[in-house]
Amino acid sequence: MTRRSLTVSILIAGLCTAAGCSGGGRPVGRVSGIVTYGGKPVPTGTVVFMPTESGPPAYGNIDPDGRYTLSTYSPGDGAVLGKHAVMITALEQLTPAEAANPNRMPKMLIPAKYNDTKTSGLTADVRAGENTIEFDLTADAKRR
Repeated sequence: MTRRSLTVSILIAGLCTAAGCSGGGRPVGRVSGIVTYGGKPVPTGTVVFMPTESGPPAYGNIDPDGRYTLSTYSPGDGAVLGKHAVMITALEQLTPAEAANPNRMPKMLIPAKYNDTKTSGLTADVRAGENTIEFDLTADAKRR
């Protein structure tokens, strides 16, 4: 490898790192936040960001404190840059005994409209770098 091609390779790698490229694909920005409903953290579930243009979706599990971190290409790398439609699912956690009962279905912890990007009304704009995007679903809790 010549000195010039080595320099170009290092510059490209540096630019990709600065832009947030992760494992080959479109650039990503790190995304994390908290999901709340009725003024309390949603204790379990999944957050999904679907790019409105093109690109792979990003997923993140919600922890007991309502926090999530998105992943697209590798764990915790974030979501592709740009606008996204967002869906959130949250079902109660069943004990093993409850799960063994075929008549016992988990209850939804948030309104069903959030289970689909077409009905959730939730959107997000992901930029390069760190993004803290919180979802407060309290408005729906007041309407119930």
